[in-house]
Amino acid sequence: MENKDKDIDKKVEQTEDLIDLNLDENLSFNKKFNSYAKRVFNKRDIFLFPNILCYFRILVAIVYLIIYLWPYDFVSGQLLDDSNFLFNSTLCGLLLLVCGYTDFVDGFIARKFNMQSHLGKIFDPLADKLLQLAIGIGFAIKVAYFHEGWDAFYIVYIMFAIFIIKEATLFFFNLYFISKNTELKGPIFFGKATTFIFYVDMGLLVVFYHYFLSLDLYWIITLMVSVPLILFSITYITYFFEFASLKKKIKLKKEIEQENK
Repeated sequence: MENKDKDIDKKVEQTEDLIDLNLDENLSFNKKFNSYAKRVFNKRDIFLFPNILCYFRILVAIVYLIIYLWPYDFVSGQLLDDSNFLFNSTLCGLLLLVCGYTDFVDGFIARKFNMQSHLGKIFDPLADKLLQLAIGIGFAIKVAYFHEGWDAFYIVYIMFAIFIIKEATLFFFNLYFISKNTELKGPIFFGKATTFIFYVDMGLLVVFYHYFLSLDLYWIITLMVSVPLILFSITYITYFFEFASLKKKIKLKKEIEQENK
């Protein structure tokens, strides 16, 4: 009996990073998803301050994209070129800093004042992804018009494609976990680290891209685009290892439930 209890305790320890969604196992996937959505979008959680900060980040992502693609210098009103890009680019860089700060603040407030919620767990990474998407779309469009002399500009589109594939894969993985009545306690560490490096790297490139072009520093641009490209690729591969590991943990969780009956 003691050995059996130890075995169960060991299995429980291995599944500590999984959270039971407590959905009816007899429901179809569509009904499970609808039940989960109703739980997520409740009146209390919608108006929690950390979640409001997430909505703010989504709004800033839209504003950022508009400003970054605005064809005129806000100071002189002239068409943007290598001589008058600084104000618009710096403004975009400041918006990214604001997003990074609110990303830290909303998580801190949620933990400090017990305001964590299912909605926050969805909208916090969603705000991150939408901002990354805005950065990727904006930079890809700008590179299409301003890349004279930079022959390796096509790697921007490779990076963007890998990002889309990575996020689509993660979306379907999450749907699978919902179907198994399970979710993760928190984000995968490597994914969060990749997001942080992406913000720093692309934030600097957003501000100084025209400057690097004007000085023919194409190797720096190529290097700075290559960093997130490589990290996105590695993250995408690690998702499959994480997925395989989590499938095993879900199986263990089911075994524990059976043994405790």
